[in-house]
Amino acid sequence: MIEVHPPHESVHTIKDVLIHIAIIVVGLLIALGLDELAEHIHHMHQIAETREALDQEFGYNTKLFQQTTKDTRFETAEYKNDMLVFEYLQKHPGIPQQKLPGILVWQHGDNRFRYAAWETAQQSGITALMPQVIVAQAATMYHDLHHAEEMAEEEFSASHEVESFIYQDHDPSHLTPAEVTKEIELLRTVRMWHYRYVLALHLIEQRDPGFTGGPTTADERLLANTPDAQTQKLLAPAIALTVDRLKAASSTSNQPATSN
Repeated sequence: MIEVHPPHESVHTIKDVLIHIAIIVVGLLIALGLDELAEHIHHMHQIAETREALDQEFGYNTKLFQQTTKDTRFETAEYKNDMLVFEYLQKHPGIPQQKLPGILVWQHGDNRFRYAAWETAQQSGITALMPQVIVAQAATMYHDLHHAEEMAEEEFSASHEVESFIYQDHDPSHLTPAEVTKEIELLRTVRMWHYRYVLALHLIEQRDPGFTGGPTTADERLLANTPDAQTQKLLAPAIALTVDRLKAASSTSNQPATSN
């Protein structure tokens, strides 16, 4: 708090008054400058602490990102294995469990990215004091991480639907043909959400070079059942027709409407 004290000696002339006023003004300016300097130093300290916390959180998330990618590859193989078992069971109803071409696997990663430092920075208002380019980049990164986790939650929830039969009977060979068909459809839904999860992780690495070792295009193709090179070559004429058709529709929609 700034305090202004009266002069200790009597003021006799206009000159004395002006001098005294000048002293007060200079004192006030110095005091205000010191307050602003102290506040600036305090803000710089807060920014430094926030940046350090964000850097630590970033380091944790990038390492977890790499582990998460490894987990998704395991899950891709897991779903392929389970589909093989169910489809074999569909073709050979009533076959004993020990004669199936494998066992069903129900293992899922539950990796959680951290957001505490970012949320604290937002709630405290420190992000308003930081370079906005950096803030915008961080906002995009955390949004992408959150989106990926949303896809993971959907996958996790769908996977529980597939494996729910084990709480009544762990032996899949006891499932009826209709139940096996249902399991196959449920597993397809799980793979769809898994594919979206992998895409979301891939997007993170594309947008932020700090994230490395993420899913590749090859990982995506394993889930999307993309046609091989030979099949794509055979489909080339049909693909060309479709592309031309879409281009024509796009160019027509961009033309301005004519009035009669």
